[in-house]
Amino acid sequence: MFQAISARLARLAHQFRARQLARQQQAVAVYGWQVQRVGFGAYRYHDPRFDTLRARQAARSSASAGGGRDG
Repeated sequence: MFQAISARLARLAHQFRARQLARQQQAVAVYGWQVQRVGFGAYRYHDPRFDTLRARQAARSSASAGGGRDG
């Protein structure tokens, strides 16, 4: 009997977490963000626009470091 109750509670917890993640994905998709579950009750939010910004800054810093000499 205990195993049946435990299994049922585990299924309910899994369904709750899945619905919660789906709601969060819908909410952040409006802004173009991504959400990923990384642990029990822990989620990582990511804005892909920061990847573009980071790449642009890296290109700018490498261009200024290598192209600044007129020697």
